[in-house]
Amino acid sequence: MPAKKTKPYKLAPDKPVPKARPARSSASAATPPRFRPGRPLLLTALAMGLLAGMVGGIGVLEERAASYRTDLTPRFDFAWPTAVDPSTGERVHLIPENLRAEIVGSAHAAIGPRPGAFDPAPLERLGRMLDDSGWFEGSPTIRRGPDGVFRIAGTWRTHVAGVRFRSRDYLVTADARMMPVSYAPEERQPTLRVVMNPRFDPPRTSTGKLDYRRPWEGDDVKAGLALLAVLRNEPFWTQIVGVDLSRFDRERILVIVTDRGSRIEWGAPVGEFAPGQIDPERRLQWLRSFYNARGIGHIDQGLASYSLWDLTRQVEVPASSLHPPRR
Repeated sequence: MPAKKTKPYKLAPDKPVPKARPARSSASAATPPRFRPGRPLLLTALAMGLLAGMVGGIGVLEERAASYRTDLTPRFDFAWPTAVDPSTGERVHLIPENLRAEIVGSAHAAIGPRPGAFDPAPLERLGRMLDDSGWFEGSPTIRRGPDGVFRIAGTWRTHVAGVRFRSRDYLVTADARMMPVSYAPEERQPTLRVVMNPRFDPPRTSTGKLDYRRPWEGDDVKAGLALLAVLRNEPFWTQIVGVDLSRFDRERILVIVTDRGSRIEWGAPVGEFAPGQIDPERRLQWLRSFYNARGIGHIDQGLASYSLWDLTRQVEVPASSLHPPRR
């Protein structure tokens, strides 16, 4: 029997051994990234360039926005005080046209010819001018609209009388603060009543200009205005021209001056305790009785002068012999 051939013995293939990577040295692992000295300078330059571009762009935008209105003359829209005329029923201005034109002219002078759209200085100048003008109670509001119009609104002052000082009648408010209007006695309005012969000059600023913020110094002007306020609602109001203060400083006596030039000694100021003087309400009753009396019809009783606080003191001179005051 033939012998079996033996198969040659095969060796199993060796497993592939991965190649070993070269180990990093400890020195290379601790080395930081390489520093580039030009990078911070580049970033700084880029930031400065962006900032300069933004600033320059804003300036260009401001110039372009301002150019839309700076070529126009500034315009003003004042909320002028008005009232209804009882005779016509129409609403009329309380400030005459010539005075309104003066106010607008002062506003133009304060704001300048071409105010910048983003410049606050013209508005500040306009605000100071209006505050010092004597036309407003407090500070008016100023708004500049997109159309370039300056709109001004506030509480306007109202005069109650005039203070006659050195042949000028200065309009004043109820608290004796002046307004920027004065008249010569012959130019004043017939309805304007005045207090005459004040002790002190009109208030002035440190630069010598009339001060419209402070009230008239002294209590004589305030006392005269208070008496006019009491007489204003009386039926004989039209017969009164004003109140003379010449005896106030020495004697605390107020004197009513009538439209016929006669003088009526009222006495102490309204609300002031004055021993020996007739009660103020009683004085008013006497004036009403003289006004309503048949054959008299005038508060001066036909006399040149008499004392209302002491009826025993009278001067028997017919008032008709006096020259009426110039009005």
